[in-house]
Amino acid sequence: MNRYPDDFGNGRRIPAAFWWLVGVIALKQILLVALVDPSFIRVGFRTISITVASCALALALVTPAFLAAGRRQAALLLGIDGLLTAIAYGHVLYYRQYQILPSAASLQYFDQLVTVRGSVATLVRPTDLWIVLDLLVLALFLALPRLGARLRPLRFRQAALQCALGFVLLTTITLPFSNRAHRPWRGAVHLAGNLNFFGYHYYGVVTTLLRQVTAPGITDEIRETALKRIETASREPRHDLFGVARGLNLIIVQFESLQGFAFGLETPGGPVTPVLDELARESIVFTEFYHQAAAGNTSDAQFASNCSILPPGNRPAAFEYADRELICLPRVLARHGYTTHSYQTLQPDFWNAAKIERAMGFGRSYAQADFVQDEKIGMGLSDASKLRQMLDKLDALKEPFHALIYTTTSHSPFHLRGHAALDVGELADGIEGRYLQAVHYTDRELGNFIAGLRERGILDRSVLVIFGDHHGLNRGIADLGQILDPDPASEQEWFETERRVPLLIRLPHGAGAGVRTELGTQIDLPPTLLALLGIERDGLPMLGRDLLAPPPENPVALFSDGSALTENRLWSMAAGGRCYQDGREVDTAACDDLRRLAGTESLLSRAFTDTETLDWLKDNWRPRVHRHIGDGPHRDQGPS
Repeated sequence: MNRYPDDFGNGRRIPAAFWWLVGVIALKQILLVALVDPSFIRVGFRTISITVASCALALALVTPAFLAAGRRQAALLLGIDGLLTAIAYGHVLYYRQYQILPSAASLQYFDQLVTVRGSVATLVRPTDLWIVLDLLVLALFLALPRLGARLRPLRFRQAALQCALGFVLLTTITLPFSNRAHRPWRGAVHLAGNLNFFGYHYYGVVTTLLRQVTAPGITDEIRETALKRIETASREPRHDLFGVARGLNLIIVQFESLQGFAFGLETPGGPVTPVLDELARESIVFTEFYHQAAAGNTSDAQFASNCSILPPGNRPAAFEYADRELICLPRVLARHGYTTHSYQTLQPDFWNAAKIERAMGFGRSYAQADFVQDEKIGMGLSDASKLRQMLDKLDALKEPFHALIYTTTSHSPFHLRGHAALDVGELADGIEGRYLQAVHYTDRELGNFIAGLRERGILDRSVLVIFGDHHGLNRGIADLGQILDPDPASEQEWFETERRVPLLIRLPHGAGAGVRTELGTQIDLPPTLLALLGIERDGLPMLGRDLLAPPPENPVALFSDGSALTENRLWSMAAGGRCYQDGREVDTAACDDLRRLAGTESLLSRAFTDTETLDWLKDNWRPRVHRHIGDGPHRDQGPS
């Protein structure tokens, strides 16, 4: 028993401690995943899958330590176990903070969790202490020489075979998940519940590398397509509201985690968003507006809504494009006489904020040091304090100005610490109720902010824009059936529910107010706002369209992962590359046009962020009028 044949180590017995350690580490990895997604515990394929994956991981990584003996072996085991524990527990804390798991490609930005260490401390729970029990036992072996001396080594051939067996098992259990065409994508948390945190990243690394290897380069043909897109956009028809806000200020509020279903929702204590409900009466309201955030969440929404380009998807735009000089909304406005400002209350390097904002053309980026830190909730300064301080800051700006304001209090994990003021009934104890409370809080503080703008006369000298940046709740972290009633069998309805966010544009004195049902996304915001401000978009490398212009015959909303949505069809890469029509799954051939279009838009997004391509477009673009993105009204060149 427990012997390899003589060819593999002369029959040396595998120490019992080895099997104990493999079992303990595997069990710990499973239990750590359960802190994020306990649903896999029900006996079935997922339970078997995560058990095999965790045992394979432990077998592969614990074995090398058993090449040593005595206290040296205990030290190696303590180090390996401690590292695995720290990484896995870091994922638990990251999830508790952001309600998502980091992707394999974004692990290099994992230190952003440390940036908000003040709120991370609140995420550690007393019940988490069990995590270090096995580490204490190993430390005991290390501290007591007599115990440490009893730890026996493995032979090299035994160790090599066991390591290889572990990696083969891990690869084998991961392979079924690589073919997502036959397995609906339920999100990172669900995948971790099948493979544990390390198996989830093992899968992510492989798929990311394959995607990078197979991604086509930016060819002259793609550049020609980009040029044609610019030419098409330059011919976009004008509308009655074109230039109605010429020369006015532009105030944009990026409302953290605000989803469409929360806007106008009624609870036992009243509406969740009474301020936005009232503001909607004097605003242009888009009811079919969708977020395009991906790996970067808030920073991706910031990028899409400023640059009119799809985020890269599996890598945060804030890091991917921070070294460029992008042709985005603030840069365009600056060249038309605006001062441009962004306002967030965390550290300037949080999610690379200062660098990406400089890349997008903001003249000044305000951060934590620019605000009095007098009341903190969740991630940092409360929205009440921030928006109160914003009134004086805006009042002091030279007009016309462009101000982008980020809210933060409605960020996950939605803990208001005594500031909750909405009766959400039976939802009070769950994440669903906490989310609605957080949205209600920020909505209330927006009311005070808008009242202040109105009192100071700024409101009717400005265009006020409020939009949701990305989802706050999804199927992976909440029971949305308690809040609304989407068809649980309709992937198309779930897709729309999770990605729909509000967009409200208030013009002075409520001009143009009304509900618009046109399909739109965050990349459509810059062209729409430029039209209202009377600025031509000739020569601008932007993929979005003016939502106030007559819509195309068959409008399509496109997403960073390659998904595409029309009024009645969905090509969903989130579901593993499946086609849906009117809520029912149909043959994928019915979505071939959407799949091709999504691929083209992804290539154009890369082209419009490529310095060489932008230089090429500048040399080849010939505008139909002089007034466009130049440094002045008579510049003839293209993008610069």
